[in-house]
Amino acid sequence: MTQAGATRVMNPLSSGAIRMARFMRSPSIENFVEVAESEGMDWEIADVQVPETSALVGLRLSETGLRDSGIMLLGVRKVSGQKIFPPPGNLVIEGGDNLFAFGNSDGVAKLTAMLETPAK
Repeated sequence: MTQAGATRVMNPLSSGAIRMARFMRSPSIENFVEVAESEGMDWEIADVQVPETSALVGLRLSETGLRDSGIMLLGVRKVSGQKIFPPPGNLVIEGGDNLFAFGNSDGVAKLTAMLETPAK
């Protein structure tokens, strides 16, 4: 698969084993995920890159209004490669940062619109 161009390959047996181990450690979390999926909750995890021209560039996370839009940031990968999990509210967003966001599809759409809004 890597020869065909995949940047990452996962063994389905391994990922299934990891999920079983998580279930044994925290059954309530896995139950929540299963119930959410079976009831059609439309949540997703998105990896989005901040354009240099975005209005979010230069703002602290606490100033962005992402939480009010239904988005929770799980992590940020800075342009330097530094990974920040979980990111603090005073983290300043820079162009080229990757944001790892969790939320429903409406929230992710709002995040995308925020990123595409040019700075004034």
